[in-house]
Amino acid sequence: MLGLIQRLHLIDKIPSQKEIIESNKDLFQGLGKFEGVKYEIKLKPGNIPIVRPPRRVPISIKDKLKQTLDSMVKDQIIEKINYPKNWCSNMVVLEKPNKELRICIDPVDLNQHLVREFHLIPTIEEIKSRLSGKKVFSLVDLKQGFYQIPLHPKSTDLCTFSTPFGYYKYLRLPFGISTAPEVFFKITQKSFEDIENVLVYFDDILIATEDETSHVKTLNQVLQRARELNIRLNEEKFKYLKTEIKYLGFEFSADGCKIDQERIEAIQVLTPPTNVKQLQSVLGMFNFLREFIPTMAEITAPLRILLRKNIDWHWTSVQQEAFEKLKSIVSTTPVLKHFDSRQDVTIQCDASQNGLGACLLQNKQKNINTLISNRLVKMRLALLQYDLEVTYLPGRQMLVADLLSRNYIQRAYDNEIQIKGYVHNLNAVELSLSNELMVSEDGLLYYNNRVVIPEALKSSALKSLHSGHMGVQKTILRAQETMYWINIQNDIESYIKRYLGKVHNNLKSNMKQSQVTKTVL
Repeated sequence: MLGLIQRLHLIDKIPSQKEIIESNKDLFQGLGKFEGVKYEIKLKPGNIPIVRPPRRVPISIKDKLKQTLDSMVKDQIIEKINYPKNWCSNMVVLEKPNKELRICIDPVDLNQHLVREFHLIPTIEEIKSRLSGKKVFSLVDLKQGFYQIPLHPKSTDLCTFSTPFGYYKYLRLPFGISTAPEVFFKITQKSFEDIENVLVYFDDILIATEDETSHVKTLNQVLQRARELNIRLNEEKFKYLKTEIKYLGFEFSADGCKIDQERIEAIQVLTPPTNVKQLQSVLGMFNFLREFIPTMAEITAPLRILLRKNIDWHWTSVQQEAFEKLKSIVSTTPVLKHFDSRQDVTIQCDASQNGLGACLLQNKQKNINTLISNRLVKMRLALLQYDLEVTYLPGRQMLVADLLSRNYIQRAYDNEIQIKGYVHNLNAVELSLSNELMVSEDGLLYYNNRVVIPEALKSSALKSLHSGHMGVQKTILRAQETMYWINIQNDIESYIKRYLGKVHNNLKSNMKQSQVTKTVL
C-alpha cells in the first residue's frame, strides 16, 4: 500500500505543459543573447570591398518593412548607420507563413571571401539511431535562433545592407552569410551536448527518454542551461511529453519512424516535372525518403533515363506510371523500426534469375546449422571482411528478400556496357544455369567461378585463349579455368579449325609463290 502511495505521489509531481511555461516565463519572453559568444567573421586576404545600391521593394510591403526594421533596431538585432564603411550587401525580404517579414542579406560578393568553418552536422540516420527505445518526447525551439548569436564588433560593418530607408548593419548573426548555419549549429550543439538524451539540430532541441520521470528531469536541465546562457525559447513551438512527435520531416514514436503526414499530403499533389531541373528536384525529394521506398532504383529507372546527356525530353506513359507509383508507395509507407545496437542484425537476401534482393532486419530467431556449397565459396571469401554470421533459411521464411529478388523491371542498356563485358541481361540466361550464376561486386557475371563472356567479346576471348597456339583439348582445359559461355567447347573447336585452315591456305599460297619465284630465276 505504501509503495502504491509513493508511485501515485510520483505521478502527481509530473508537471503539465502550462505549469512548465509558467515556472519558466523568463525563458519564453523577449529575445535572448548567448552569453560569452561573439562570432567574428574572418575574410581571406586580398579581398576588395563592394557596395551594393538599394533595391526597390513592392509598395504593398513597404510600410510593413519599415515597421520590421524599426522593431529589429529596438531589439538590438540591427543598427541604423549613415553610410557603409566597406562592404554593403543587398537586402532580401521573405514573407513567413504567419505573414511576418524575414529580413535577410544577399552577400553574394562577401561570401566569396569568407573563411569557411566546417563542423560535422549529424545525418538523419544518425539521429534516428539515437532514438531507439525512446518513448517520451519534447521539442524545444530557440526563438529567432540566429539573432541570439551576437557578432564581434569587428564583424558588424561587414554585415551592412542597403534599404529604401537607408543603411543598416547587423549586430547579430544574419541570414545569408554562408558560414552562419555551421557556426550556429556549433554553438548550440556545444551548449547542450553534455546533457544525456538530448539531440540538437540547429534551433530544434529534442528531448527523448524512456519514461516521464527521467524526461521531466532532463527537460529541467535543458531549461536551466538555457537560462544560464541567456537563451530564449519559442512558446508556440514548444511540444511537451508527446508519445509521437514531428521532427525533421518525420514522425517519431516508440514504434519507430514514419514520414510526416504533411509531407505525404504535399507529395500527393505534386504535378509531373516538365524539364530536367524539375525532375532532379523530384528525384532528390524521393531519394531523401528512399529507405521507405522498396526497389526505388528499379522504379526510378525510366525517370533517370531523362537525365542522361543528349537525351531529348519525352515524358511518356512509362515515366508517368513510375512517378505515380512513387507517390503511391510514399502514401502507404510503413513504420520503420529504430535500429537497436543491442540486437543482432540479420541481412536477408535472395536471388532469382530476374534479380537480387536484400533486406536489413532485426528480429529474434532461432539459429540453425550453416549450410554452404562449393559454388558459394567465392562469395563466402568475399564476405570474410565483414563481421557477420551466414545462416540458412528456407524460401518460405524469406518473404521480403524473395519478393524483392523477383520484383524487377527490364532495362535497356547501351551496347557500350555489353562491350565492356558487364552483365547484359540476366533474364536471357538459361534457367538450367541460373542456380550456378553469381554476380561479383564489380558487376561481372560468374558461372562456377568462371567469368561469363558476353557475345560482343567472344571473338577476343577465343583469340586470347588460343594465343599459345595449343591444340583443341589444351585450349578447352585453359578455358575451363577462366571463362565460360554456352557451347564454348564447340566454338573453340570451330575457331581452331578455321585458324588451322587459314594457316594451311597461307602455307600453300607461300609455296606456290616460292615455286613461281624459282621458275623466274
